[in-house]
Amino acid sequence: MKIGYSTWGMPTVPVDTAISHIADLGFDGIELTIIPRFTTELSTLDAAERKRIATLLKQHNVALPAIAAHSNLLETDADAHAKNMWRLKGGVDLAVELAQGGELPAVNTTPGGKPDQWETKKDFLAERVGELVEYGASRGVTIAMEPHIGAIVDTPDKVLELLEIVNSPYLKVNFDISHFDIVGMPTEETVSALAAVSAHTHVKDQRGITPISNF
Repeated sequence: MKIGYSTWGMPTVPVDTAISHIADLGFDGIELTIIPRFTTELSTLDAAERKRIATLLKQHNVALPAIAAHSNLLETDADAHAKNMWRLKGGVDLAVELAQGGELPAVNTTPGGKPDQWETKKDFLAERVGELVEYGASRGVTIAMEPHIGAIVDTPDKVLELLEIVNSPYLKVNFDISHFDIVGMPTEETVSALAAVSAHTHVKDQRGITPISNF
């Protein structure tokens, strides 16, 4: 297992500084966030800048296990959905261009929606996820779905069912244990259920049980 640091945690820090600092701290890798409200929209970078970032990763001997492109896959507005898919597919392209050695980073996302929409929206979600996964597969990139508190996919059972419906080796899980901990799900059960199908994990400090909890 490699231990990395995500630029979720340093949203205003330029990518050059982030890579060198994370390497100096002794981390094995970095997850680059490409969501514009947190950082520069890396998926819009031109080819020369992408090549420069890939070179920086290599120079600092930092692996790139994942790209965080979290976008709402249940967006109902057509233009907003197109923008979300553009970012997610752009994340796939970026994964290929920034890959270190033969290891392609996963592209992480959350599903959007609400927990009570699962029965009515799961097939619609699977269709959109399937489109993204098909694109990822065409480039050899795994999509990692993150079960998330408050989203349509918020339990291990739901994400396992989604994996079964989409039925592709290029769809796995981004396992953020905190979202299960704060609703009181036993750690042993969530790890046992999801470890084998996870491509990447988020680990962060959290305390308490919802509704009296924080990250």
